[in-house]
Amino acid sequence: MLDRKDIEKYRGYVILQYATEDGFRVDFGTMRSKLVDTVEEARQLVDYRLSPDKWDSD
Repeated sequence: MLDRKDIEKYRGYVILQYATEDGFRVDFGTMRSKLVDTVEEARQLVDYRLSPDKWDSD
């Protein structure tokens, strides 16, 4: 298992940092987010995922 450090929990999702990476990711359960440079950018990924504006309105 990869060595990781949980940075914080934001809106129900864990923002984490892997020992082999310089940036941060969000643990979305079955997938990890893209690598971002700051915790604030990771929070924005969570906000985007939870945003109803991105949902399909079929």
